[in-house]
Amino acid sequence: AEVATRLRNASVELPGGGVKTRGGEILVRMKERRDYGRQFAQLPIVMTADGSEVRLGQIANIRDGFEESDRYSTYDGKRAVMVEVYRVGDQTPTQVAAAVKRHLDEIRPTLPPGIEADITRDMSEIYEQRVGLLLRNGAIGLCLVLVILGLFLEARLAFWVMMGIPISFLGSFLLMPSAGVTINMMSLFAYIIVLGIVVDDAIIVGENVYHHRQEGMSFSQAAVRGAREVAMPVTFS
Repeated sequence: AEVATRLRNASVELPGGGVKTRGGEILVRMKERRDYGRQFAQLPIVMTADGSEVRLGQIANIRDGFEESDRYSTYDGKRAVMVEVYRVGDQTPTQVAAAVKRHLDEIRPTLPPGIEADITRDMSEIYEQRVGLLLRNGAIGLCLVLVILGLFLEARLAFWVMMGIPISFLGSFLLMPSAGVTINMMSLFAYIIVLGIVVDDAIIVGENVYHHRQEGMSFSQAAVRGAREVAMPVTFS
């Protein structure tokens, strides 16, 4: 058991955190992992108080080979090795995918016969789909606010309420770097959800401003009072 534990501990790389630089985040790790038989042969197994030690190569025969396992990966009906690529900085999934594709184009001509390199799961496609969904929903929301408020209230009011939607999103984009948030799958999903809330709140504020306009207030007075009256419920809705 002691030998197995030492072998297991010598076969891993422990992460040591990361260092953020202008060029991106640099991962720090302990490079004490052993991969070859000659490295494992020097692994101390028994150490005494006087400094003497017994190494693995002194008590065992070590040879390089492949692990016997009933688990393996296949792709297109052939044995395969799966490699996953993750971003380590502020790159978007689209940028990472483009870099991987460029690298694959460079190494494919150098591969030996019978060896192929292909992409099985491209998360940047889902990322682009969510970006497209957000843009489509945003355009539909803007049109709905402009048309509904323009038909039932005032065209001028409808325009300024509609402009409040992209401005609110622009404000969040400007604050994201200071909060350490990037454009990723989770933040895009949050934007898609919040978009509907922002559209609903814009209609509520616009209707209340129109109500005060009907009472004879000027546009600026109605805008300030109408927004102030519904600010609390809109904020916590």
